[in-house]
Amino acid sequence: MGQAPPRFSVVIPVYQRAHVVGRALRSVLAQTWLPVEILVVDDGSTDAVEAAVHKATAEASVPTRVLRHDTNRGANAARNTGIEAASGSWVSFLDSDDVWHRNRLARHAEAIQAIGDRAGVIYSAFEIVRTDGSIDDTSPYQSCVREPVSVALGRRNVVGTFSTASVRADVLRRVGPLDESLSSCQDWDLWIRCAQCTSFHCIDEKLVTYTAGYAGRRITARPDRVREGHEALLNKHRVFIRAAGGEGHLFHRLGDVCMREPDVKAARRYFGRAVRENPRCVRWWLKWLASWCGVRTFRRLRNALRRLRRTRLGDLNATADARLQAGDTS
Repeated sequence: MGQAPPRFSVVIPVYQRAHVVGRALRSVLAQTWLPVEILVVDDGSTDAVEAAVHKATAEASVPTRVLRHDTNRGANAARNTGIEAASGSWVSFLDSDDVWHRNRLARHAEAIQAIGDRAGVIYSAFEIVRTDGSIDDTSPYQSCVREPVSVALGRRNVVGTFSTASVRADVLRRVGPLDESLSSCQDWDLWIRCAQCTSFHCIDEKLVTYTAGYAGRRITARPDRVREGHEALLNKHRVFIRAAGGEGHLFHRLGDVCMREPDVKAARRYFGRAVRENPRCVRWWLKWLASWCGVRTFRRLRNALRRLRRTRLGDLNATADARLQAGDTS
């Protein structure tokens, strides 16, 4: 007996983005595999979110509901409201300023039907559009990890943004509500919890366009919130992260974030802890040394390391594309 076709409920949290939520909705309605419903959760916006939703979905065949919070409670609270109202067998997330490619749900459905119940989270690669409109084609998330996701997640968020993932509804019920107390790392926290009760399946194809630094309103544009979230994640999942050998990676990430605030003393402390975890990582040593030379010097080094990394990723992507075109999937 074959796998039943998946029924997707799409959950879109939105706050003060009436002028972009229509674009996100149109990308859902343009899918080659349509969801059974769209749940837009207005998290206490004061702009015309509901009117924008109605305009974008006026002639749509997919049922769309707007669920409203009277006050702003945060993105995870909005997602929880959507999850509670969802009727589908899978919940597929989309942030209001991101866009799905036309075959996003179809590729997820194909994967689900092929692998059955062996995975409770399906995710894909994604591209990043910068504030200047340029596309970053060297996203660190665009390839499947070559190790168990449950291990990789202890070092970094290999799944990435909510917009790339579909989660089986029974898995969401098992892991419980999304953590509304986190100021950042909200997606990473969910993936870690899911990794402890289900498997992940990666589609090695860009199916989402992620908007980086939109209007300064993304959490990633707030170093203080990012730092707070990473520290909370480390404290919450320390056993899981330590088992994966990931503490040094979290300390390194926290050092980077502290240099953005800037809190140089804290950055030195975190880089020092990262180096103690892995004394052979040259990059972490360089950043620790640069943190003693001032913010400007540190930024120059960081930017140089990023350019080097993007060049390397670009080379790896070109090699992977060439192998795929040649039919070599080994």
